[in-house]
Amino acid sequence: MKQHDIWETLDLNKDIPNVYKELKQQADILADKTSGILYAEVNPVDAYDESTLDLGVVYNFYIYAPYLGNFRSMLFTVIEVGSKIFILDRINRSEKKEASDIGDLIDKIDKIISSPEVSKLISNLYTSSLELKKQP
Repeated sequence: MKQHDIWETLDLNKDIPNVYKELKQQADILADKTSGILYAEVNPVDAYDESTLDLGVVYNFYIYAPYLGNFRSMLFTVIEVGSKIFILDRINRSEKKEASDIGDLIDKIDKIISSPEVSKLISNLYTSSLELKKQP
C-alpha cells in the first residue's frame, strides 16, 4: 500500500523574501565588517496575536561581544504576525512601529543602528573587544 504524502503540494524551491533571511544577512554583515570581533544573532520564537489568533514569529536581534565574556545586548525585536511586520527598538525604547514590507523594515533597522545610542554601544563594544583581544 502506497503512503499518502501530505507534503505533496509543498513547494520548497521558492525563494521568497522573508524576515529571518534578511535579519540573518544583516547579522552576517556585522560579523564580516568587524572580522568576528562582534557578531549578531537572530533568535526566532513562535507567537500569536491573542485578539485575532493570527500566528506569527518574534525575532530578537542580539549583538554579541565574545571578548567581553560573551556580553550580549538585544538591539531590536521584529514581530511578524499575519501579514504585518512591526519593529521595537530595545535600546532607544521607542514605540513599536509598523513596517510596510521588508524593504521598509530594513530602513527602520538602519535608523535604529544609526541612532547615537546604538552607534555608541556598538563602538564601545568593538573598541573594548579589540583591546582585550590584543592582551596576551
